[in-house]
Amino acid sequence: MPRPKTFPIECYVSLPGGAGHVSTLAGAAAGIAARRKVLGWSGVSAGFLVAMAHAFGVPPSTLRRLLIHVMQDNRLLDVAPLELGDMGLCGGHIIPRLIKELVGEKTTMGDSPVPLMAAVGDLTDKKVRYFSKHETPHALVWEVGAATSAFPFVFPQVPITSVFPDRRLFTDGGTCDNTTDAVWDEERVPRIAVRLVEGAPVTPSKPVVAGDPLRQSLALVACLTSAAERYISKRDDGLIIDVKKIGDGMDFSVPEKETRARWVQGWSDATTALKPYASLQPST
Repeated sequence: MPRPKTFPIECYVSLPGGAGHVSTLAGAAAGIAARRKVLGWSGVSAGFLVAMAHAFGVPPSTLRRLLIHVMQDNRLLDVAPLELGDMGLCGGHIIPRLIKELVGEKTTMGDSPVPLMAAVGDLTDKKVRYFSKHETPHALVWEVGAATSAFPFVFPQVPITSVFPDRRLFTDGGTCDNTTDAVWDEERVPRIAVRLVEGAPVTPSKPVVAGDPLRQSLALVACLTSAAERYISKRDDGLIIDVKKIGDGMDFSVPEKETRARWVQGWSDATTALKPYASLQPST
């Protein structure tokens, strides 16, 4: 898609799934928010965690601090090897806990100050389902966040009982729609869609070999979700920002230095892409 000659100050933002590249997405979102008035946020998996934080006004520095903490020493995965309860190798407790720390345990999608949307895979109806401020206002944010991040075979598949008391299970939204790109097509202003693209890694990717079921599962789902990039906006007035990956997105044991480097990469790529366009004036 050709870059537009002009781009408005007001816009919506769509964030993709990113697995271990969540810090890169967070940096990009912070860079966009510093230069645009974002009217609404959407995201899937790691992208929803970042979108949710911005929608609820969590300071970028707070999100960065928490990401540095959970990305160290595999804290995000809380690994319980070969315990496939509800089809997950890991406990899946950290992401709900992180969301509750950021916005509260009883906070619903309807409480978001601005439009907020997440893509989630519905295993019962076998399709993507969107949870949003307006369509599912009673959905608990932590339940939605746990569901859209329920990486198959890695995290348990989870119910969203605040909306579906039948306890049907939901899975990572990236298996169905890994962009949330087209969700703003009916709005009056265009969207910015962030894309993760290959960059020069700080450290080489580790080979996926037999005997490491967690890494095998992560790699398998990454291959499967690559087919879910077809949900692309039909509008031609939006802007796509390519953000370069650093390191291996399947590695969830990331030292503080690299987490900070990923954040800076996202910020730099986003602000550079927006440089040709008029920006918000710094507040005084």
